[in-house]
Amino acid sequence: MTCLVLCSASGAPGVTTAALALTWVWPQVTDRRALLVDADPSGSGLLGGALAARVATEAGVLALAGDVRAPDAADVLAHTVALDPDATRLVLPGISDPVQARSLAALWAALPDLASDLHHQATDVIVDAGRVGHAEEPTGLLAEADALLLAVSPTVPAVVATAAAMRRLTALRAPRPTPVPLVVGERHPYTAREVERALRTPVATLALETPAADALNAGEAPTGRWERSVLLRSARALAQSVLAGLPAGVAP
Repeated sequence: MTCLVLCSASGAPGVTTAALALTWVWPQVTDRRALLVDADPSGSGLLGGALAARVATEAGVLALAGDVRAPDAADVLAHTVALDPDATRLVLPGISDPVQARSLAALWAALPDLASDLHHQATDVIVDAGRVGHAEEPTGLLAEADALLLAVSPTVPAVVATAAAMRRLTALRAPRPTPVPLVVGERHPYTAREVERALRTPVATLALETPAADALNAGEAPTGRWERSVLLRSARALAQSVLAGLPAGVAP
């Protein structure tokens, strides 16, 4: 796989938590590095959390876009931050102010090709694209990703917004695979099956476990208990499901 994008149609459905969890488990499932690209045009959910006090001035999307007019895969990797000692889980940090998103259009347009190049270096790209509909959304990434997960909370307003986003993104991605709704935190208040019936399309799920999610978003060092958490076990199952659903010709 070269590129997996996560986004949402409504506020706070857990996109960043899901992206972090998938990034953490990806090397365990695929034996490949994972690069999380922080592409939320509304501002990063990582800078004040998992990456707090760990981002040098030369790291991140703004530095990459400013330093290299036509970046290659090596340039991308040079601007990342490692989440683990072995650097199998990397992050390309995002922006702190939505105004900064205006300068990143060229980078987002180039990222699908860069992700393909990174694939040949045993690195898969996972993108946190935030909420769709923003004036500076990375539309090209939404259109060209190998897989697109649309995170949704199991609530009526979120499902209504997601149904509209599904229609737009399905048309945008044709003939690529349609987006897959990702129900984050089942049974609060509805089940994944109820969301599936409302959206009339199969859904994926990610179970939430507050202590593990808080530790992940705070950038805490992992423990055995954390690795065995419901969240990460669910994320491993989700990663395997994503890989199994890739179209023919797209290598894991």
